[in-house]
Amino acid sequence: MKERVQRTVSPVDGSVYVERELASAARIENVLERAVAAQESWKQVPVRERARLCIAMAAWCVERSQALAQELTWQMGRPLTHTPLELQRGFHERAAYMAGIAESTLVDIDIEPRDNFER
Repeated sequence: MKERVQRTVSPVDGSVYVERELASAARIENVLERAVAAQESWKQVPVRERARLCIAMAAWCVERSQALAQELTWQMGRPLTHTPLELQRGFHERAAYMAGIAESTLVDIDIEPRDNFER
């Protein structure tokens, strides 16, 4: 039987950074079912609260930027000197901006009715 392992090879030095057993079809199906259920629940959360949670997630990443930088560097090959700043500035700024405009840009809009067509 063919080995069912995913290997992440680091571009830093070509070494295997991590190995993980591939998920079975049943496991994948279970995770997808749980994701659909989670999305049903998530869409009931008001946009303002979703945005607040996204901002908190981004802050969590910034607080851990040194440790996350190590992971990103070994997995992507980006120089370690650049990665923490990418998390602290670029990523954080984009996340905050998108969360900040979420309420105004994700509002429902009314579109005029059209015969035999549901919008």
